[in-house]
Amino acid sequence: DMTLFMLEEADHFSGALEFNTDLFDEETIERFIKHLVNLAEGLVKHPDQSVDQIEFITEEEKRLLLESWNGKPAVPVLNGTVIDMFEQQVAQKGSQIAVEMNGQTLTYQELNRKANQLAHYLLRQGLQPDQLIGVAVERSPEMIIALLGILKAGGAYVPLDVHYPQERLKFMIEDAGLQRIISTEQTASQLPEHQVPVLKIDSEWLAIETESDANPNLPIEGQNLCYVIYTSGSTGRPKGTLIHHQGLANYLNWVVSAYPLDKGQGSLIHSTLAFDATVTAIYAPLISGKTVFLIPEHTEIDALGQALLQYRDFSLIKITPAHLELLSQQISPHQAEGLTHAFIIGGENLTADQIEFWQKHAPDTLLFNEYGPTETVVGCVVFEAHEWHGSGSVPIGRAIPNTRVYVLDRHLQPVPIGVPGELYIGGAGVARGYLNRPDLTAERFVPDPFSEEKGARLYRTGDLVRYLKNGQMEFIGRVDFQVKIRGYRIELGEIENVLQENEQVQDAVALVRHDFANDPRLVAYIIPTNKETFDEPSLRAFLKERLPDYMVPGWFVVLESFPLTPNGKIDRKALPKPDYTASEQQAEFVAPRTADEEILAAIWQEILHLPQVGVHNNFFELGGHSLLATQLMSRIRESFGVELPLKDLFEAPTIAELALKIEQARLQTAGIKMPPLTRQPRDGHLPLSFAQQRLWFLDQLSPDSPFYNIPAAVRIKGQLNVQALEQAVNEIIRRHEVLRTIFVNNNGQPEQKILDEVQFELPVIDLQNAPSQDEKVRQLHNQDAMQPFKLDQWPLFRLQLVKLSSHDDIF
Repeated sequence: DMTLFMLEEADHFSGALEFNTDLFDEETIERFIKHLVNLAEGLVKHPDQSVDQIEFITEEEKRLLLESWNGKPAVPVLNGTVIDMFEQQVAQKGSQIAVEMNGQTLTYQELNRKANQLAHYLLRQGLQPDQLIGVAVERSPEMIIALLGILKAGGAYVPLDVHYPQERLKFMIEDAGLQRIISTEQTASQLPEHQVPVLKIDSEWLAIETESDANPNLPIEGQNLCYVIYTSGSTGRPKGTLIHHQGLANYLNWVVSAYPLDKGQGSLIHSTLAFDATVTAIYAPLISGKTVFLIPEHTEIDALGQALLQYRDFSLIKITPAHLELLSQQISPHQAEGLTHAFIIGGENLTADQIEFWQKHAPDTLLFNEYGPTETVVGCVVFEAHEWHGSGSVPIGRAIPNTRVYVLDRHLQPVPIGVPGELYIGGAGVARGYLNRPDLTAERFVPDPFSEEKGARLYRTGDLVRYLKNGQMEFIGRVDFQVKIRGYRIELGEIENVLQENEQVQDAVALVRHDFANDPRLVAYIIPTNKETFDEPSLRAFLKERLPDYMVPGWFVVLESFPLTPNGKIDRKALPKPDYTASEQQAEFVAPRTADEEILAAIWQEILHLPQVGVHNNFFELGGHSLLATQLMSRIRESFGVELPLKDLFEAPTIAELALKIEQARLQTAGIKMPPLTRQPRDGHLPLSFAQQRLWFLDQLSPDSPFYNIPAAVRIKGQLNVQALEQAVNEIIRRHEVLRTIFVNNNGQPEQKILDEVQFELPVIDLQNAPSQDEKVRQLHNQDAMQPFKLDQWPLFRLQLVKLSSHDDIF
């Protein structure tokens, strides 16, 4: 591949370098030769130094690495806080929708007024700057009110996910020293025992709304805290990262300038508040006059796909690579275009095959690979991937403004282009450190040797990266035992510590294996105190009481001893591949007994990469997780023609139990036994179908609700004959009586009424000379989507044509 020839002459050395042009280009070889010459000169000048102490990169290369390829300064660093930016939108767009969930909406004025009332209430309760407030509120408009109210009052919030184990939540509450916890009637009961005052934002709102609704206008400084996110810690306890307003404002200022927030209708929150990816989804719309859409909890991926198809035209969607890949399996190619103007992808390593679907079927959708640890505020290095057509890992890109990134060796010296090194990050987004952890803060936040700014620090990421020759960075892996699975950051040491707390375990090693493409698997290797009495189910239950579900290993491998390296350390690379079949600790293998069980077993084997599955084996104990569960339910829908909610799998996690759920769904759908289809006379009473009864009943409970509206739009390019289009619409209405049907109340009983003669007139809206056409089209679309139907008034559909030009229409 490369051969160096050297010749010693009287007073000098000469040489030549032969290289394989399939592997190296001329620029790389020239750089290598310069490094070699510099190294030789350095050794001559400093014979007492070791090779790794000699600086051999060129001055030109050093300028690129330390200056040219770093984030450009943007003045000012702090352009107000997130609250300042939000209140500016309130003043400009007060009547526009800020938050929407299940048809419930809040305008910017309403959201601001409620957040102000909460802020004044908290101030009256003695909240001081930088004090921490726990937030244990399910995904809802009240969650957004709570976050803004805390920030407006000068406090900082700590997300408390009530689905975490009680012991973990208890530690977080105690470690954070919370001033109080904002919760609801529902979630307050799910918290562990604690001594912190609880404010139930729903049941206590009558007291809160008596407060002033004026902006508190507190002087919030850039170094004041805005939130604390707890992530996995290597000591066995989670650690809280202290994020300040300057870092958040710098990130959001960049987001508004770089992402297409001037287009579309906002963003959508589909992940837990404890995952800092939600920071983008919440605040980016609220500081740009757009809408934050929320979907109910426990329906994340299924509901995300449905919401994208229902609303379409989002400004951006923040998503992990694993979620993006699953979404590409749920969305058909012809549906992909126009769902969102951009996917912001982060949380774990992104690969070329995970974006291929969207590049091919949604070429106008922007794809951003956003890298950033929690300690540097969500995202600080970004790569535009929509026009990238490489293979393997997608580059992570370059630093955003006011951010400095360095790829360094163990002596904190820059490594050459193309050489792996540890990534260090400095600048406006670097967190204060870790709450109550001065030792770990000093270890991970180090002085910046390249900055003249007093007190400047770098965050040591532990990520192994390298610079490509075009100045983009590429992620390679970790220098320690921290991993990411489905966007969650996991310290393997924390899992190992909890394992070793169990009396069954003498020693333990946790490892993420990549035995299947894009399906990392968390495995625990155990040396038991007594192999004969080792009980895997009880160990698994022990872990679930202390760790979040995403940190509980899917497989346990029992060993007598760990393989060791020559220097006596555990050789993690030599740990054996697990037997990815049902373990001995699970139920005795029982083969499928019915046709339904056989089909289910085949689906499970394919999804879980298993050679066989018994009908009593537990899906989650076989390595299933939330993403695979969503994939399973989609396959059930395709194979059996029934719709099962995701919760059914949690209630019935075995093939035998799930087959019963499928049979029950069949009976409900079929009405126990489907009678033969016969045409009913149209002159008598026409009862509603089961599906129609359900919608009619919901309309009676909540009249004038637009929740079940399904908006859609088609763009037509070319000369359009409007009269012919209207005639075609009327012909379709004439042929299909369902389009001529209304629902009337006959003595308390709902009936269908089919109209014989109707004539539909297609409304035409002329925007040919209108300024800001895109904005007006969005307004028309949103207004129409939110307008309810009267079930007893025809038509129960709406069509309109919007003319943009003589050859451009939207129908």
